[in-house]
Amino acid sequence: MTNRSILRRGACLAFALLVAGCAPRAPVTRAPAERPPVAAPADAVEYRIVPGESEIRILAYRDGPLASLGHNHVISTADIDGAVALASPIGRSTVRVSFPVQSLQVDIPVQRAEEGADFPGALDQSAIDGTRSNMLGEELLDAANYPDVELRSREIGGELPALQLLMDVTVKNQVTPVTMPVTVTVDGERLVATGTVKVRQTELGLQPFSVGLGALSVRDELVLKFRLVALLGPGGVGDTSF
Repeated sequence: MTNRSILRRGACLAFALLVAGCAPRAPVTRAPAERPPVAAPADAVEYRIVPGESEIRILAYRDGPLASLGHNHVISTADIDGAVALASPIGRSTVRVSFPVQSLQVDIPVQRAEEGADFPGALDQSAIDGTRSNMLGEELLDAANYPDVELRSREIGGELPALQLLMDVTVKNQVTPVTMPVTVTVDGERLVATGTVKVRQTELGLQPFSVGLGALSVRDELVLKFRLVALLGPGGVGDTSF
């Protein structure tokens, strides 16, 4: 094996370990928010999120001078719980979404293909498994001590179908406000919410990882994409024609 081949293999392995949490910098610390969650109005129409039909994807990108030797990653979950309570006016509505950290999957081949040229080809399964295992470890998401990620609406602006949501995003017991543009369609008993938002790991209290003094790293900015499907729940009341 040539020195060039050894360098390439080593760099690719190093990138696989970036998301895994090796060589971490000092963690970002922030006190948890103390604001109570916004309660759903008593007259709201409640839609329950359907696990399996709903999906959240997180796109993580390589960075640094040696970025070309690494890979971008698609992280996803369909194990989503929560509810949308629609009220009139729309600003009185509430949204809550959560998913288990353990449900996150890494680089499912069909999802990489769907995300286009930035995510070429299927990756080695053993590398995927190792990356996921370490990603859930203490240095990054610490799934054993912080089993869930939660999002709760703080404010809702706009008019259907184009809404602007200010969401409190809780990761590892730290709460970060994130503004999300969301397209919501309601058809009788079925509600679908879609959107894409960019968020920085450091804003969520996470520290991007790097090796080789930053020669190869994970970009701070992540892209969050979601499609939430919800059905009118047993607790839904009132007129569903919003």
